[in-house]
Amino acid sequence: MNRFFVASILAVIFLNIVSCRKEWSDFDTSSSVELSFSADTVRFDTVFTTIPTVTKWILVRNNSKKYIKISRVYLENGSSSAFRLNVDGDTSLTSHDVIVASRDSFYIFITADLHYLQNINTPFEVLDNIVFELNGNKQQVVLQAWGQNAYYHFPNMVHKIPLIEGDTQYMHYFEWDCDNATPVDKPHVFFGHAAVAQGKSWTIPSGAKLYFAGGAGVWVKQGGVLDVQGTFTNPVLFTSLRQDYDYKTMPGQWSGIWIDAGSDGNQINYANIFNAQYGVMIDSSTTSNNALEIYNTRIENMTRYGILSQKNYIKGVNIVVGNCATGVGLLRGGGATFFHCTFTNYYSSFGGAYSLVLNDYSGEQTEPFAFADFINCIIYGKTDDQINFDLKEKTNLPYLFDHCIVGTSVKNNKFVSCSSNDPVFTKESEGNYEISSEKSPAVKAGNTTYSDPMAYRDIKNILRGTPPTIGAYEFVKQVNP
Repeated sequence: MNRFFVASILAVIFLNIVSCRKEWSDFDTSSSVELSFSADTVRFDTVFTTIPTVTKWILVRNNSKKYIKISRVYLENGSSSAFRLNVDGDTSLTSHDVIVASRDSFYIFITADLHYLQNINTPFEVLDNIVFELNGNKQQVVLQAWGQNAYYHFPNMVHKIPLIEGDTQYMHYFEWDCDNATPVDKPHVFFGHAAVAQGKSWTIPSGAKLYFAGGAGVWVKQGGVLDVQGTFTNPVLFTSLRQDYDYKTMPGQWSGIWIDAGSDGNQINYANIFNAQYGVMIDSSTTSNNALEIYNTRIENMTRYGILSQKNYIKGVNIVVGNCATGVGLLRGGGATFFHCTFTNYYSSFGGAYSLVLNDYSGEQTEPFAFADFINCIIYGKTDDQINFDLKEKTNLPYLFDHCIVGTSVKNNKFVSCSSNDPVFTKESEGNYEISSEKSPAVKAGNTTYSDPMAYRDIKNILRGTPPTIGAYEFVKQVNP
């Protein structure tokens, strides 16, 4: 190798070392220098005390034209803190002499651990501060976690479900104790399916909060009954275990509520069902009794169906089904009646998703509807055709849409006093399907001939007008003070 080349390389390395040493000794020691942060507060929502949290982070930036030396980075509560830090790779309780180049930055990663607070039933707030000492001054970033203790439920049995392809699906479950009242002083966290045995009825009282891990759900066996007794002020919550970041509204995180074949008389009133694969799935019934009556319920963020009913009789009043791959699927006939419901589909992953599917066959076997009535309902979405009429019956059409707003190109005498105009939702991109303007075609456009005791008030417990607003929400004009 050329000696001159080698000497040149060594000279460059030497100059770089000298240069680095000069920069590292040229610190900004001014008392006016300040750090900047990507956030002034880091929050953890709904942290269950025995479950590790996600890792969050902040970016710490040096805005000076010179190097800086942060003498200490530490948690104000020290070793008793519920939080733990990773300061640019350093996991010590206190990080010393953190050097940051000019206009450079570094990450701090944060987790929360609330296992030592397991004797508190009510939700609680935990606070701490990350403290930065720089040139004799202190700055801080607030850490906040909302903690919650819970009842934890684990499966101890396996149910084998044969699939059409010849494979087998394994569902892990345990049988719920239906003979004792379900406590509501703390949330319930499920790591498998809670099963309602034959001949048993699971009554879920108002205010109950049920969180489900991946693959978990509710299974109502044949002959079992689910009775959800929420109220307007204390609805029952069914949702995913993870509530941080985008997980709070992410579809498909748990299985859903499965009502097995031959289970009649189920009722859901005032429930919020979020973030599953299915909101409620009901297998075939052998009677003309309602397999499910569902009232005053929101079903949102499903990767498959909001409601899937197969060869059943179902009744619904004041239901909102939104942001699902398919809103409501009524398959293989049966019977259905819906009053004052809002089925709407702006599901981002499926541009052609339907708000409603009507199907009357299975293979070559026709399974007709006895009736499928929609009164004062909104069935609307981001595509023009929101109803999939997948019907073999072409003459004696089994459905009726009376005083509805429907996104469909189908026109016949089964659409009575219906409109296809935009209902003017408040903010459908954020899942708010209330009516925002008195100019909406839904306002004072409902049919007053049909009546049902559950429809006198809307889903927000507001007394309906005469004539009422179409959909689950009654429009109330805001009066400026």
